[in-house]
Amino acid sequence: MDDSTYCCDAYLEGPEGETLCGQPTMFGVERTAVDMPLHVCPDHLGSILMHADRIAWPPIISWDGPGERPQNALSLEQVRELDDQFFKGRGAR
Repeated sequence: MDDSTYCCDAYLEGPEGETLCGQPTMFGVERTAVDMPLHVCPDHLGSILMHADRIAWPPIISWDGPGERPQNALSLEQVRELDDQFFKGRGAR
């Protein structure tokens, strides 16, 4: 792990736990009235959104992982192209 990698801020035992997850993070979740976001791994993103204190709502999630976005994520142009293909096949739009 290099200096640019954060470790997951979630506790393995839950909110009152003592052992941090320690997995490399992929996401930063903004909090209200706190300067630093929570850095979480994919396994803890959902539980952090549901149970963590001071999470901004609607949630503001940033990509912390390597590269600009996950390898399996689509660009906006790819999403629009797939939408067009889908709706043309259904005779809509």
